[in-house]
Amino acid sequence: MSYLLVAQPRGMRRLCFVLIFMSFGFFLNAQIEVPRSELLSKERIKSIFTDSIRQALGVDYPIYMACKYWDAEGTHYMVFTEKEYDRERTEILNDTIKALNISYKNNHYYLNWELTDFKLAENEVSEEHSIGFWPKYFALNDFDQDGLMDAIIVYGTFGDNGTDDGRIKIVAHTKGKKRAIFHQNGISSSERFTLVDRRFYDLAYPVQQKVFAVMESMEINEHAYFPYCWEESMARKEVRFDEHSW
Repeated sequence: MSYLLVAQPRGMRRLCFVLIFMSFGFFLNAQIEVPRSELLSKERIKSIFTDSIRQALGVDYPIYMACKYWDAEGTHYMVFTEKEYDRERTEILNDTIKALNISYKNNHYYLNWELTDFKLAENEVSEEHSIGFWPKYFALNDFDQDGLMDAIIVYGTFGDNGTDDGRIKIVAHTKGKKRAIFHQNGISSSERFTLVDRRFYDLAYPVQQKVFAVMESMEINEHAYFPYCWEESMARKEVRFDEHSW
């Protein structure tokens, strides 16, 4: 078999190259899932997480909030659960919380990781009455632009003086790893201190920047009272700082 090679004008060859390049780019974009997410309604949560699926995944407590997201690794869910132990007037008191990260593939759900914590009868500052997620500060985005979702999860407790003497935990989950910042609020400045997982400073800088922004918002909203000059302490990659650090 023989082929007839026909010379093409230079302009035509350039046009063909452009069309091939555009087609290849379109093909690549079609193959890459752009990270995106959506908050699920109570009705959708109930329809997706049936009793049998909840039991298989270990979703033991009532679902407080859930979202669905897509990234380069497929379809996933972030599920936040809280276990109520009492109710004071209109206020719900929880003694345990659990967050679960779940993947959906080939018509099956898989538990990737979970995060569990509980209120303390007594901590260094005061008795804790309840613990709960703080959705106002929850962030789910591809901050470092690697095609995978990064999650910032915040939860805390409140004591005799509300959140003013409670504990706060900020968890950054990225690339399958969890890094946490712990903070103890307090009425007195001597009671406040912050602990940072040393490996937090190994995270991609855009993820760290988002955590810093969350911490600043918590201060503005008076949900957290971080030690004086905490920004400088973290810039020096310190793992513990309090009001006496300066």
